[in-house]
Amino acid sequence: MTEELQELFLGLLMSLALGFLIGLEREYAKRVVDKEEQFAGVRTYTFIALFGFLCAFLSQRFGDWLLITGLFGLIAMVITTYVMTAKSGSYGITTELAGILAYIIGALVFEGEVLLAVIATVIITSLLSLKLKLHSFIATLTPQEIRAFIQFVIISAVVLPFLPNEPFGPNGVWNLYDIWTMVILVTGLSLAGYLLAKILGARKGTLLAGIVGGLVSSTAVTLTVARRTREHPTASHIVAAVSIIAATAIMYPRILLETWVVNRHLALQLALPVAFITLVALGTAYFIHRKGARKRLRKSRRRTR
Repeated sequence: MTEELQELFLGLLMSLALGFLIGLEREYAKRVVDKEEQFAGVRTYTFIALFGFLCAFLSQRFGDWLLITGLFGLIAMVITTYVMTAKSGSYGITTELAGILAYIIGALVFEGEVLLAVIATVIITSLLSLKLKLHSFIATLTPQEIRAFIQFVIISAVVLPFLPNEPFGPNGVWNLYDIWTMVILVTGLSLAGYLLAKILGARKGTLLAGIVGGLVSSTAVTLTVARRTREHPTASHIVAAVSIIAATAIMYPRILLETWVVNRHLALQLALPVAFITLVALGTAYFIHRKGARKRLRKSRRRTR
């Protein structure tokens, strides 16, 4: 078997595997969870990914029109299926769109974009499997939070492309594009931390609470916890210490990420010291957390005697 044939065979297997993964999630969600008839199952999605792979392969010999024709043919079939299912009162089109994406993933694998195909498959299956959680999460959002998301999109996708990427000012030390990139990065990290805190809610542990809070603002966590312990003197100071240390520890990776965006060479030099500081801080927080847990356990045993 030649090397070219081996690569073709491996690509074929990869496209089959990615299509199978999407189909597995869809069939389980529709047949087991929703108890509904599905547009396609494991076999169909696997065949669709294979179809995309083969169309991309044949288009090299017969022209790109074959790949495009295959895509439009699949879209026509999806539309027909959707019209038929809509008559029964089912108006969701997510499953059908996943089939079109499986075709594109198969074509991407043939083109050698395996990593992109795998990442796309992971994103697709994750979004499909998190349907109920996403709907529940969206139901908890407030108008202020929706506006915050919209504002973040505006400052990142609308403003940034129009800023000049050239130095100005004394000795050319300022660059509006770089400055606004840092604004987006810091805002995005804070927004991601806020979303994690909102998703995890009361279920998160003390150590994780500090880590998530540190993504938003370590200073805010410190002030909030300190104020809470002052207002409630009976509250555990160990819990407060763990939250503050964990929030402070996560500040250093944030600094490293922000440095990486601006100066990768400097970030590489900082990577080892930052990793050491972060691990020491998290280890200290974990040690204090375990020590406090053992103390609470001993107290509870004494009470039960």
